[in-house]
Amino acid sequence: MGQPKLLLPWGKTTVIGHLIAQWQKAGASQIAIVTAVGDQALAKELDRLALPPEDRLCNPAPELGMFSSIQCAALGHCFGRSTPPARGNTSCPAQIGRGSP
Repeated sequence: MGQPKLLLPWGKTTVIGHLIAQWQKAGASQIAIVTAVGDQALAKELDRLALPPEDRLCNPAPELGMFSSIQCAALGHCFGRSTPPARGNTSCPAQIGRGSP
């Protein structure tokens, strides 16, 4: 397909836009999206969708697979925070690496 599946068109939005809308429609009290460091295309789409930065979690090691993203989200929300209590800076701007030990 040539582009990430979450960014493919879906009706009047994208797949990720549709998923967020469905969770909002279902009445979810909090919606958080886990992204990889430096994923500028997804960050741009989340900006367009007006997803607040505090609802974006950064997985500093996405190469470990999808379960690492689930762990990242679970840890963040277990502590009542929008960002996981991981080591170092876990925000997702392109210039930030994996965080420090």
